[in-house]
Formats: sequence, C-alpha cells, structure tokens
Amino acid sequence: SGVHALTGGRLAANIDLRDNQIPQQAASLDDFAFDLASAFDGAGEPLLLDGLYAVDPLNKTGLAERIIVNPLVDPARGGQASRLRDGVAAAVPGAPGNDTVLTNLTNALAPFADRLGEVISEASSASFRASRIHTGNTAREVSLVEADTAHSAVDLDNELQSLLQIEQAYAANARVIQTINDMFDILSRI
Repeated sequence: SGVHALTGGRLAANIDLRDNQIPQQAASLDDFAFDLASAFDGAGEPLLLDGLYAVDPLNKTGLAERIIVNPLVDPARGGQASRLRDGVAAAVPGAPGNDTVLTNLTNALAPFADRLGEVISEASSASFRASRIHTGNTAREVSLVEADTAHSAVDLDNELQSLLQIEQAYAANARVIQTINDMFDILSRI
C-alpha cells in the first residue's frame, strides 16, 4: 500500500525496465553503432549508413535499429562485394591482390572487438541481474501466496474436532440443567 505499492514486484520491475534499463542499453548500442560507422567513415569508406544517408551525430537515438550496410557493397541490395576490397566509390573491380582498403577497414575495426565484448557483457549482466531479481520475487510471491492460503484456509479436521467438543459440552450442560430441574421438582413436592 502507499509508496511501497510501486517500489517492489512486477509493476516496479516493468517500470524500471521501461524507464531505466532498456533506454540505457539502447543508448549504449546506439553509441556503439555510431562509433563503428564513424570509424569506417574515418577510414575513408562509408560502409554503414543511417537508412540511405551518412550517420548524423545529432541523430544517434535509435541508430542501432536503423543502421544498414551501404547498398553499394551489399550484394543482396544490388551492390558488389568487390567494393569492400576496392573502395565503395570504385566504378570497376580492381586487382584481386590489392588489400589496401581491406587493411584500412581491418585497422578501423580493431578497437571494436573489446568494445563489442563490453557491450555484450553489460547487456548479459543486466539480464542476469534482472533474472535473479525476478527469481527472488517469484519465490517471495509463492511463499506469500502459500502463507495467505495457510492463513485463510479452513482446516476441516480441527473444525470438526471443535464442533464435537462443543456438542459434547452442550450435551453435558443440558444434563446438568435437567438434573437441576429434577431437583427443583423434588424440592417443590416436599
């Protein structure tokens, strides 16, 4: 009741997810996506785009959801994979042994291996913490339901035993009253 109604349990957990956990993880993924796209841009190759446009530092919110591989490089969108080796702006395929652009892209990706591990680790830790809290809350809920059931449940054996004791006490009291009535009758006849 009161303030505590929203500070524990399923409703509070959902509010915390909506207001804190999910926005923090989304912002972390958006930052990662922006930094990755910026690293490729810095290497001279716009491999990742925000829709069909260059990534905008003022529009990072939701970028991880919108980011795509440049269609000029993506064979599924009519692009040519050889442009990874030759450069996004290459008009014709270059020599197969030329690895200058690939080396630049590999160097641009190098710092992101550890960073991706951190992003995944952070999300996994948050998920594990939430799972632990959920398990604990579920256990508390089960014990509270059991306690409530035990408190409000009727124990028929005890109730029948009490009823029999009351019936026996009533019968004994009825005999005492009958005996007293018989004594008054005898006294009144004397």
